[in-house]
Amino acid sequence: MGLQKGFEIGHEVGFYAGCCTLWRQLHARDPQLLSQRAERAVTALEELVHSFPLEDPQDVRLQDLMDGMRGKFKAVTVGLGLQDAYHPTEQQQAAGSGGGGGSGGGGSGGGLGDLQF
Repeated sequence: MGLQKGFEIGHEVGFYAGCCTLWRQLHARDPQLLSQRAERAVTALEELVHSFPLEDPQDVRLQDLMDGMRGKFKAVTVGLGLQDAYHPTEQQQAAGSGGGGGSGGGGSGGGLGDLQF
């Protein structure tokens, strides 16, 4: 696997890990935020993230694990009424190839439904 592709995969896995952390913190503040179904999906996504073989780029399970993470992420975002796609900005992609950093756009303020990924 090439350096750029490895960065992209690591970036995506890190994104999912960050989302799980955010959802757990929001859920701790508001236990009604996650339905039981969404709670199970977050737990399953966390397990997939933690089991991802970051140190072994030749692992034959990489594609299956990525597909599983994408599916669980979609299940959670649909359950929360959020935009359900992972789209790194051009600035974030450039940061991985030695270009300038930057942060992506956010929501327009307001409730959880305004969050965009």
